[in-house]
Amino acid sequence: MILDRNHVAVGQSCRVNEEGCRQIAETLGTIGIETIVVPLSGYSLHIDGDINMVDHKTCLCKTWDLPYWFLERLHELDMRIIEADPDDDYLCVNAIAVRPGRVIMTRGAERTAENLAKAGIEVRMIDFSGG
Repeated sequence: MILDRNHVAVGQSCRVNEEGCRQIAETLGTIGIETIVVPLSGYSLHIDGDINMVDHKTCLCKTWDLPYWFLERLHELDMRIIEADPDDDYLCVNAIAVRPGRVIMTRGAERTAENLAKAGIEVRMIDFSGG
């Protein structure tokens, strides 16, 4: 997840192991980008299920699913955190930013969409189920 010009977050999980994280950090480090490795919980595969950039310096997060130290690090980077609603669809954070401040997200995430709208983020909701 690209956080800003100088920082990325990589979720370490059953899909992305420690060696993969090390290689990403080494590669991006050569161009001055810091890699923040975030251990993901349970069977989480990718970090975009827990955090998504929705505007410059603004992220949508499942705060209950991310380590506290990482949330503190986001604050240190002057990120504005918009909290997803834990009662919404599990895909509520997996939105698509079509431009800064405008996202497309799944139906079933109406409470999270309200949180985004209150923060000035434009939301368009569609059915992600494919059915």
